[in-house]
Amino acid sequence: MDRAETLRQALRKQQHARREFQEAKTKAVPPDESPAQWSKRINDLRAAAEEAEAEMTRLRPEHPTPDATTESEYQPPIGPGLSN
Repeated sequence: MDRAETLRQALRKQQHARREFQEAKTKAVPPDESPAQWSKRINDLRAAAEEAEAEMTRLRPEHPTPDATTESEYQPPIGPGLSN
């Protein structure tokens, strides 16, 4: 599997975990579960979402920080003295 596919898979996992956690937070406690069981389930979903986000952060390519050099700054094609 190439790097791009790995990132796509991690992103899908992150989105799914986050969506599942958000949906569970807004639902009421199901009648077949006790409040303690529901709380544990919510905590497990939150932990899974955080883990997926940490994995995505680890896999995401790092962007170099812009330096204060003239190479990283915008260089107009025509000097200011020659423009209208």
